[in-house]
Amino acid sequence: MTGISFTPTFQHTDWVDNRDRVQAAGQNGFNNRFNAVEADLKNLSAVVGTIDQAITALSAHPTTAPKTISLSPLLTPALPSAASPQPSPAGWSIDSTTGIAQKPPGLSGSFAGVMNVVLPGGAVVQSLRITATNSSTVARFSVSLNRIPLVVTSSTVPDTLVRSVISTSPFDVTANTSAAFSQVDVSHFRYYLVAGVDSAVAADVITLGGFQITYAG
Repeated sequence: MTGISFTPTFQHTDWVDNRDRVQAAGQNGFNNRFNAVEADLKNLSAVVGTIDQAITALSAHPTTAPKTISLSPLLTPALPSAASPQPSPAGWSIDSTTGIAQKPPGLSGSFAGVMNVVLPGGAVVQSLRITATNSSTVARFSVSLNRIPLVVTSSTVPDTLVRSVISTSPFDVTANTSAAFSQVDVSHFRYYLVAGVDSAVAADVITLGGFQITYAG
């Protein structure tokens, strides 16, 4: 905080008994002197206001710019649903050159993949961006960011922060999260992405390029 100063302009000259006359007007009159004092008080008030603004700005919490993390789709094969009796399918295939996840050629039916997501505690997740392709007009392809309690029981249901349906090719969409679940609570929950495909046929070209999660805090 620099450059803030106050220089008074009023200089009092003592009156002398039996010589100076009490008067309102004139250079030495009450009006002139009190006007000078008033002007100094106004200037002092302005300086105090500037100091107050500077102190308020220093005490305010700085606004944190949102942060974005980019994730490769390193999906672990999983059952299409928790109730599915079938064994886990081959699932997503990861290209070793590009890191893109893709439906293996010839694979049909339903498959899914899960990947862990590490988020800072207390942060507020704002959005999820997904880049993908889906050439199919039949297959249902979706990605969701979920949270679930660390202790899971048979009745536990995950909370979905955000879910996107990939229905176009190419697909590049950023979806906002649900405000109800957006604040990260690592003391009670873990976070993960699920990418699932239903009713795919062998010729479908379905890929996942990557994810971006934007959060504040």
